[in-house]
Amino acid sequence: MLPSTAFRSSTYLTLAIACTSLGYAESAMLPEVGVFAIAVVITLAVIYRLETRVRLLSLDEANRLGAGIGLAAILWAGFRVVREVNASEFAALGWPVFFVALMAPLLMAAVCAKLLRREKHAGDYWFMHAAGLAAMVLAGAMAEQTLLVALTAAYVLCAIWSLFQFFLARSNGIVPRIPDRKAAKKPLPVVRTIAAGTPLGGRSGLLRAALWASVAAAAAVPIYLITPRSTYGKIDFGQSRIEVGFAADQMIDLTQTGDLRDNPETAFEFTATDNAGRPKEDLNPEQRWRGAVLATYSNGTWRRDAFVRLSTSPPILPQNGPWIPPDLGPESYRLTFTVPTKLRSTFLADPVAWVPGAMAAVADLPPNGSPEAWVATTNGLVFGRPGSRRPVGSEHHYVQHTRPPAEADLSPPYPASDLSPIAIIRSNAIPRVKEYADKVLADAVAAGRVPEAALARDSIRLLPLEPHHEAIARAFREHLSERADLTYTTSLKRDRKDLDPVEDFLFHSKVGHCERFATALVLMLRAEGIPAVMVLGFKGCEHTGEGHYIVRQEYAHAWAEALISRPDRTAPRGHVWHWLSLDPAPAQAAETNSNDTAGSFWNWSKAFERYLFHYTPEERDRAIRSAFDAATSAKVLGGAAVVVLAFPILRFVRRRIARTRPRAAPPSAQWFDRLLVVLGKHGFAPAPGETAREFATATAATLEGTPATRAVAAVPIEWAEAYYRSRFGDDPVPDARRVELERGLEDLKLALERERGRRTR
Repeated sequence: MLPSTAFRSSTYLTLAIACTSLGYAESAMLPEVGVFAIAVVITLAVIYRLETRVRLLSLDEANRLGAGIGLAAILWAGFRVVREVNASEFAALGWPVFFVALMAPLLMAAVCAKLLRREKHAGDYWFMHAAGLAAMVLAGAMAEQTLLVALTAAYVLCAIWSLFQFFLARSNGIVPRIPDRKAAKKPLPVVRTIAAGTPLGGRSGLLRAALWASVAAAAAVPIYLITPRSTYGKIDFGQSRIEVGFAADQMIDLTQTGDLRDNPETAFEFTATDNAGRPKEDLNPEQRWRGAVLATYSNGTWRRDAFVRLSTSPPILPQNGPWIPPDLGPESYRLTFTVPTKLRSTFLADPVAWVPGAMAAVADLPPNGSPEAWVATTNGLVFGRPGSRRPVGSEHHYVQHTRPPAEADLSPPYPASDLSPIAIIRSNAIPRVKEYADKVLADAVAAGRVPEAALARDSIRLLPLEPHHEAIARAFREHLSERADLTYTTSLKRDRKDLDPVEDFLFHSKVGHCERFATALVLMLRAEGIPAVMVLGFKGCEHTGEGHYIVRQEYAHAWAEALISRPDRTAPRGHVWHWLSLDPAPAQAAETNSNDTAGSFWNWSKAFERYLFHYTPEERDRAIRSAFDAATSAKVLGGAAVVVLAFPILRFVRRRIARTRPRAAPPSAQWFDRLLVVLGKHGFAPAPGETAREFATATAATLEGTPATRAVAAVPIEWAEAYYRSRFGDDPVPDARRVELERGLEDLKLALERERGRRTR
């Protein structure tokens, strides 16, 4: 016979969830572990089914099976080690973490071997629970998905349930104690058994387990949220993390696949003030912040080439004397930045404003000294620090004067110059991107979005003429963001790894994030001879009050910039150049819409991951500040005041109602009340202040003086004693005595009626 169904079910469920979690966590890194986990869970179900029907293995047989499984796991681990030496698939993990990951199959197999033992004692169950806990810890270190958190919650519930059942089974002698190894080998003691369907202790314990799990969670979550977070980086196991954020090396690798995680850490901060020095609190929440400019693309990666030189740079004056910001008009405003040095980059509101013949609109703010103007650059950054200047400390402090652009996404004009040095930003080495761009252009012309003249080609390069570059660039951006069958996603994949990631994106996978959309646009523009670069930076900002804003790493964004010409009669060559910012990423409303159930779950999942997986010191401070602000808001304080005032008012009203409401007589009062009813009909009533016993004694004396009532004169005293016994002695009157009292009251009633009849005659 076996322990109860509740004990067996809870144990098997706990171990199955642990194995499932470990297999899921390592499946992306070692697919064999995921397959093995599925096999183990199926095996657990088979053992559960057969345990009550067949004879399981003896101790020696189970040990031999375990040894065989261990040998197979060692052979598989050896194969994986040899493969890693040759291919270096997990070089980023390091050998210690890789060896830990290889222990997963052995851990799961040991659980099955233990369950197959016919004679299991308390030590075997402790071993299985320890193995399950180790599997959950390893799974939590290897993965950070919301599904794994749900599995962990289910594991906690089942583990508490199982341990509760294990305690009952061990206390009732159903599970034998750990044998004494020092004593002579003896068979395990015969233990008491119960039917398989009988719950131990008279209950399954599942509800109690759920209650204790809820209590533990209610206590642990607030403690976790208020615990100070370490400023050191998080140690990552398993797959390399792919996070939204501005890369310190300012490089893009489109060959990466996997889920792109949000990173809520603060990237940089700034303060906005208007011309009068007042906080500016209406900054565009979709503002782009221009960072690195990338010009060289090859084999799926963008890299910043310091030797790229563009012929476009603002015609500004060098600083001679104090820095004097240019006059940008009444709508101008000032941005004061604080950027960590570790980002190895600076950021400016895009498009960057400047005035020809004036100083730069951007200047450093050294700790001691006057502002130092930035200089014009020829690498697409517009402005930058002089090469001899180095930032001091862990933060950059600088100021930018800017204004809303006269035309959205368009930079101020650059004077026309020779474009031969910028051939590198016209090059496209992917023939199929040219094929794609030609088709999009032909479709745009056919739809009337681009003039038919844009199909004309120059006689040398057979590319569209410069006057039509702007129309083509805007049509390409519109196609990618609104008309193409391309989908924005943060789950990155590649269908054809033998192709360039951009070709795979446009023709096969058709899913990607902003970097893939922007890269596709840049290469499409270059395929039509339009100079274009990739810009890395941020999009959006969070206002925290008083004109102070923060930009988080999760706001990191990439977009394209095309160099276009426009006619200008005042320019020496009759035209000028502009950098046109083009953001081809489609709207993500469908993915983050909170109006439907799926969108609500998505937002909840994002918030859950933020506070669990990415709970940085900044996020903790923000959460505490938000909780404090919410607790001290006018609505909360007003509601608390209403509750505080309403409590005594409701109590007072309740008391008044209770006073006016007639109270039901307690059961003990019937012994006196019924006596008063019978005696009252014949003129007997207690005097003011007279107690029940005094009234009964006086009435008995009166009845004693009348022959007709002399026999029942003691009845009032007997009923008064019953009243005192029940009312104050808390001693209910026995049934036999109750019958006697009822008979005596009936006799008293008849005697009084006879006496009244005699008097009336």
